[in-house]
Amino acid sequence: MEKSRTIRTGILLIVVICSVLFYIFIPRQNTDASVKKGFFQIIISADTKPGYERANTFHDDEVKDEEDMKGMYGLDPYILRREFPRNRALPAMNSEEQSRKNEDRERRNRVYGRIISNRASENEVHRYYNEQSEITADTVELLEFILDRYGNTLSEKDREKHAFLLDQYRKRLSAITLEKKESLERIRKAD
Repeated sequence: MEKSRTIRTGILLIVVICSVLFYIFIPRQNTDASVKKGFFQIIISADTKPGYERANTFHDDEVKDEEDMKGMYGLDPYILRREFPRNRALPAMNSEEQSRKNEDRERRNRVYGRIISNRASENEVHRYYNEQSEITADTVELLEFILDRYGNTLSEKDREKHAFLLDQYRKRLSAITLEKKESLERIRKAD
């Protein structure tokens, strides 16, 4: 009886100790609003490919102070807007702009659905892939700017991430022409 009680107490003690150690050493998602997203995370979520959704992070009742708006490694998004006024890869600055971007993404997703099901017109195919090309080129432009202007202030890991992304987006940009050609051929055969 005494031995089983000692064993149960020992097991309970081990479970408690393990729980405390897990709580201390297992990384947790930081929910602190002051933690800023890096440009890498924003670019990853760029809406250049259908099916990739980004949550609407803006709410009308949400107050954003200047610190919250400087989320890209201390780069002021307003400065990026001045540098690249028509760049579509920049994150939305307010809920109205985010809503417009969401509507554009939904429209492109519908067109892409018609393209892959061979129900789109040739004009829709041209328009869709031209738009994809523009968005991808905008992303390449931003990544080049970040690496050229601020690359030496980024950590090595972030610099490598940006360089990797830049390479991937350049490859994506060169592949769009082939995808457009293949889509047009498929649609012509389906007619």
